[in-house]
Amino acid sequence: MVRGKLDYIADIPLYDREKPYDLTIDLWHTPEAKPTNVLLSERDVYIKDMSSSVSDFSIDVQGFQVLRYPTKLSNKDLADDSLVTSKYYKECEDILMDHFGAKQVFIFDHLSRKANTNVELAGVNERQKQLGPATGLHIDQTPNSARKRAAQCLPEQAEELLRGRFRLLNIWRPLISPVETHPLVLCDYRTTKPSQLVASDLVSPHYEGEQYWVKYSPDHQYWHYKDVTRDEVFVIKCFDSAAQKDEKIAKYSPHTSFTYSEATPNSRPRESFEIRALVFSET
Repeated sequence: MVRGKLDYIADIPLYDREKPYDLTIDLWHTPEAKPTNVLLSERDVYIKDMSSSVSDFSIDVQGFQVLRYPTKLSNKDLADDSLVTSKYYKECEDILMDHFGAKQVFIFDHLSRKANTNVELAGVNERQKQLGPATGLHIDQTPNSARKRAAQCLPEQAEELLRGRFRLLNIWRPLISPVETHPLVLCDYRTTKPSQLVASDLVSPHYEGEQYWVKYSPDHQYWHYKDVTRDEVFVIKCFDSAAQKDEKIAKYSPHTSFTYSEATPNSRPRESFEIRALVFSET
């Protein structure tokens, strides 16, 4: 177990009258407009290491799990969008088909993240493919936003596909190991409550979506994987239609990076790569 610092959305009266938002649009035409009204609050927390019990975690119980799935692409390859979409997407589709019973997968986004670059809030700038590690405990999509994304990406098939099980899953891979700065941290779904989630608008030039920020709770239980290697991936749940019918199934896993108390000035900056996918299955 380690101590770390996590950012949460501040519990302030502003959000009783004004919805949180992040904008990545040009605000030149609106004097004094702000790109965000999100205020984060830092807390010290205890974070458990899952290295000795990786197989105990399930995407339908805690909301995340780790799979060993080496990639054939180098870090240089993953900086080439054409190779990512032609080859890495196929590898990720295979993961989702093989391990989660998917009958159809649509990957709609990929992101390269590197520490000590332009760190942003968790909101996605779709024109900018390399970001710093996400800050602020969040869930990438609300249920309404997940369904909207499916309708946008697959307009002719969405109605039929959404009759079955629909999940929005992220696949996160470290590009260097060990991860010594800004490790990924995940919250066990079972320790969260709906009252702790705050919906926030995400507005880009090409898309308007919605995500959840998460308020602090002493009941949250956090995990990281100190020994994670480049040959392993985290699969993180952001939405699951089956969980809306069965309370035993995890709906999501809040996640972010955290300030690692064991990092030193000589620690290598974290590098990671992730994709976001719509996953359709019968059950």
